[in-house]
Amino acid sequence: MFPRRLPRLVSIFKQGEWGREASDGVCSEVICDTKKIAETDMIRMNHEMAMLLDTVKEYDDTPVQQACCDVLGKVRQVGDCVVYDECGALDGKTVSEEEITKRYGDRTGFEMWHNEIRLSRYERFNIGCVLPFLEAVKERMKALFPRQFCYIVYVTGTQDVDFRFHVYREEEGMWLDEDIEQVAEPLLYDLDPEQVAMPG
Repeated sequence: MFPRRLPRLVSIFKQGEWGREASDGVCSEVICDTKKIAETDMIRMNHEMAMLLDTVKEYDDTPVQQACCDVLGKVRQVGDCVVYDECGALDGKTVSEEEITKRYGDRTGFEMWHNEIRLSRYERFNIGCVLPFLEAVKERMKALFPRQFCYIVYVTGTQDVDFRFHVYREEEGMWLDEDIEQVAEPLLYDLDPEQVAMPG
């Protein structure tokens, strides 16, 4: 498959205080206005991730689609949680609130325990695939599980690209500390702007 041009990227730093424009034209707009930020995807990244993404001009769609289909094929609803069940261990299983609280702290902790996927294990999946993958996953997750999600992508010290996600619950908040500039590794998160009522 031919490489594709990256879509327009809006990078929002420091909780939306300022934006950036990439020198290669990938980011064609700078969005600083709070009202405009609320109307766009809420992708926030630390400086390290922004610098890494600025080097990317094209991506290969094949590993994006392969990773997306594989990941979504293993996502299950377990009670009020949405989890990546890589080995099918949770298929048809119920987990009590008491067990979740005792072992994981809360539902977000339970999801984050299970929802860690190494994207760089897919052949030719590199940093250029991150944003297209994120967009594809978000679109399909909305159709499968109509909830508000927080998606997290980070690059490890060994240059592996990892993906995590959890349902956003107002009472539990985000699993990730919002001050992502404190994280040394390249990291971004995308908090779905849609507020969707959750069952129960």
